[in-house]
Amino acid sequence: EYCIKELVAAAGLPDWNPYRFLDPASMMRSMALGYDWMYNEMTESERKTVRDGIVKNGLNEILTDLNGTQSARSYVWAQSSKPDNWNIVCNSGGIQSALAIAEDEPELCAEIFEKGLKLLEKAAVMYAPDGSWYEGPGYWQYATEYFIDLCSCLDSVFSDTFGYLNAPGVSQTGYYITAITGPCGNFNFHDSEIPAVNAPELFFLADQLSVQILTSQISNL
Repeated sequence: EYCIKELVAAAGLPDWNPYRFLDPASMMRSMALGYDWMYNEMTESERKTVRDGIVKNGLNEILTDLNGTQSARSYVWAQSSKPDNWNIVCNSGGIQSALAIAEDEPELCAEIFEKGLKLLEKAAVMYAPDGSWYEGPGYWQYATEYFIDLCSCLDSVFSDTFGYLNAPGVSQTGYYITAITGPCGNFNFHDSEIPAVNAPELFFLADQLSVQILTSQISNL
């Protein structure tokens, strides 16, 4: 009941601070997961309120960015020549929201899904060639949390991660973060200042890659 109350309240906000688009992105992810988890417990009126909030404050806003027609932003993330954590975080939030309400907003969600996944390709290749992330361990954790969370949702909905887990370097990225983490903390570089990394999303990555490795070994027998 409290979760539904929070979802409805968040949906009713006038905006989710689109000036700094990381804020709507994280809100879209939260709303998408909450809508999916609480769907059977909500009334139709509550569902509509949450969907309307996701569309108004999230999907309509990200679509302007994906189409290159965004209003004032603190950072023009969708048009950046060098993809970074913003690309992954913003697209992940948008795509997850699109997945959550696609049945009710098929055309809008399909457009965001297609354009978001396409733009995400530019960021996924930044794990190449060996799994490292050029912004340091702090932004590795931030980007990878959203990246693997999205892959988990794609796997849940489609039983397919659309090749993103096979992008160069992704299968090695777990080794990267453990290699630069020691008993006294992380080897911080770029603008990273994180004292320690907590990355439970690596369990999903390990499960997926172990299945791929096992399948490959069986096929070679």
